[in-house]
Amino acid sequence: LLETWVEDFSDRVAGTWKEIQDIDSTGHFEADDEVGYFFEQMKNVQKELNRYMLPENYGKKESE
Repeated sequence: LLETWVEDFSDRVAGTWKEIQDIDSTGHFEADDEVGYFFEQMKNVQKELNRYMLPENYGKKESE
C-alpha cells in the first residue's frame, strides 16, 4: 500500500513538472506581475518536490 502511494506520488510530481515546463516554455508569465510571481513560487515548490521522485528504474530488476 505504501509502495503504491509512493509510486503514485512520484508519477504526479513528474507529471506536474512536465506541465510547468510546458507552460514556462511559452513565456506567458513574467516575474514582474502578481501572476508571474506566483508562477515562479510554484516552480520553486515543484523543484523541491522533484527531490522525492523515484528513479525511472525503481522496482525493476537489473539486467544480467
